[in-house]
Amino acid sequence: MLLFLGVSVALASAASEQELVAPCGSALEPKDLDGVIGPEWDDAARHELRMGRYNAVICLKHGEAQFYIAMIVYTQREFPRGFEAYAVFDNGDGLDFSKGDDMLLVRAEDGALREADYYYAATYNFQPDQAGGGQINAYGAGRFDRAGGCYVFEMMRDIASGDTRDVPLSDEKTVISVYGWASY
Repeated sequence: MLLFLGVSVALASAASEQELVAPCGSALEPKDLDGVIGPEWDDAARHELRMGRYNAVICLKHGEAQFYIAMIVYTQREFPRGFEAYAVFDNGDGLDFSKGDDMLLVRAEDGALREADYYYAATYNFQPDQAGGGQINAYGAGRFDRAGGCYVFEMMRDIASGDTRDVPLSDEKTVISVYGWASY
């Protein structure tokens, strides 16, 4: 099952009705990404959303050099074959899920840090940035929280990496993003 939810993200301090704000907050290190939402997310903007049948919370913030996303999807059900979360950043063509879109993709595993830097090559074909000549500069961790009845994902990526596969983010530019999850 795949679910897509389209939203816009603005790094600026104010947003229109269709934009979610990612305020400037404390910096995170890759080691902080463990699939557990702790005090490191206290300064993030929290957005409650409905994703299909499930309630979700998206936490957004940025530091000087990185953009951070946490996603909590309340399911009460652990999917034995897998569960993953992703964020897609439009490559500038204005089309959702088009060739060359920038992606963060994190599978719910044991909360261990993994590379999460992908690009959209074709329908259901996501390739690691390195496979297309890009660089890995995004990381994430995910896990199922049995006590909380939810999947928890934490992700980070460079705001402006210089990698041609990455969509640069800035205060002046709103990035069209699509958040989602997939279960198997």
